[in-house]
Amino acid sequence: MTLPRTSWERLNAYVDGELGPRESAEVAREVADDAMVAAQVAAIAALKAAAVESLEPMDPAILEQPAAPKRRTMTWVAGAACAILFTGFLAIRMTSDVAPPELRIAHDMHAQWILQSDPRVEAQAARILETSLTHMGLVVYAPDLSSVGLYFAHIRAIPAENGRGLHIGYLGRRGCMMSLVVMETATALAPGLHEFDDDRGKGFTWHIERYRYVLLAARMDPHRFAKVAAVVESLTRSRAVLSGTERLALQRSREQAQPCAA
Repeated sequence: MTLPRTSWERLNAYVDGELGPRESAEVAREVADDAMVAAQVAAIAALKAAAVESLEPMDPAILEQPAAPKRRTMTWVAGAACAILFTGFLAIRMTSDVAPPELRIAHDMHAQWILQSDPRVEAQAARILETSLTHMGLVVYAPDLSSVGLYFAHIRAIPAENGRGLHIGYLGRRGCMMSLVVMETATALAPGLHEFDDDRGKGFTWHIERYRYVLLAARMDPHRFAKVAAVVESLTRSRAVLSGTERLALQRSREQAQPCAA
């Protein structure tokens, strides 16, 4: 089993004892030589120990997706059990006494997704998204950004106890992982796009009718992220498709930005 150096998949496999002797020894050396890698391994081990079986995954019948293998499910559950590593995989602290509930939920959903191994473009995403919206009775719009290199890759219902909503993940070909989280909420925002920067990372949020939208991105160039957020906010409000001008602007921002994945 050969996995990229210091990837979450590789470190998870190391914690689970699934690496061969050579790779296991390599990771052990990395743990000894790199404090960040050691912190990641410690976080994974602690979260796996704290994972609770009572956290139920979304009903596969809703999204018509197969259940994940056990080890990946444990990783997902561990991510839900405690807030951990986001941008740059740095340790963070919970902001439950500061951030609005919608932002905390969005951060959690985003973290759960980026901790999953083997992210991939979902070929049936449009149908899955439509099925999910119909099932949940949500009147929201998630724009298709495939023409600018961001593809539907993950669609999941927000746990029922947190209210109705969806987490929609976009995956870029250069490693960018962007989350659009939409939830029903009674808390309105002033019109327009709002940037936030809390202890768990930067993002954008806006309000349309009875829905709160939150946009987060892992390691995306900040200038590109700001341009993407402005376009996504506009599209969700107008329920339109990308115009030629918007497409060109986002394509140029992508060309000028560094890849999200090293």
